[in-house]
Amino acid sequence: MEAEPLAPNLHALVEGFCLEDPEALAWVFFDSNETLTRRDIFDRITRLASSLYRIGVGKGTHVAVSLPNVSAFPITWLALWIRLSPSVPCAMINIPTMNSG
Repeated sequence: MEAEPLAPNLHALVEGFCLEDPEALAWVFFDSNETLTRRDIFDRITRLASSLYRIGVGKGTHVAVSLPNVSAFPITWLALWIRLSPSVPCAMINIPTMNSG
């Protein structure tokens, strides 16, 4: 058994992780040359979740997300789940056109 009870929801889990050691390095994205501390992550998630709420995204709203492997992808995913809106990952596929010549 775990020594501590589970967080009651995803927001509390993320908040606890991020505020436990706010200056700790949390994520490194090599492709976009981004490094984020736990505080950076929490600030971005809560700011995006608030913006989503202001435009009407809430429980049950489905949102398609198509982002490369940069910090915006997990931040968007977490912000949507904090707002109780499932994200639908989308992949862009390059389909070559057929020439009829």
